[in-house]
Amino acid sequence: MKKSRQKSFTILESIIALGIFALIVLIIQFAIQYIKKEKQTTNTINFQRMLLQLEDSSRSYRWAQTKEGKIYLLSIGKRNQKINFRLKNHSLQLTTSDGGTMPIVSQVKDFELEQLNEKIYLSLYFDSGECYESNLLLEKYEKEEK
Repeated sequence: MKKSRQKSFTILESIIALGIFALIVLIIQFAIQYIKKEKQTTNTINFQRMLLQLEDSSRSYRWAQTKEGKIYLLSIGKRNQKINFRLKNHSLQLTTSDGGTMPIVSQVKDFELEQLNEKIYLSLYFDSGECYESNLLLEKYEKEEK
């Protein structure tokens, strides 16, 4: 009687295949962690750049508040041009009273501006779930008496 022999994997081949699979899973896991860390670093850099733009002395920004409590900026160098913050398509933008728009940071989920002790406090929430907060080093706008 002849036995029919089926081709099958040996134990050694199975162990090698499992080892390769485990190695691939490990590489993917490290790649995901690396990408998350890079994204966090990018968000930190973008937040710091945004603060530098807002607090740049050559822009001469001052802050003011409407009667309703909405905070806005005034560009003293440009005839007290009113500048508002807005969030559009996950991008925080500065909009001017003349209709100009300047995106200052992207991948933003939400933001908050609050007045605390004559300072402006900015909270920025990124799409990734990170939150960055800072006091803006801007002076309050005081109307000049004529």
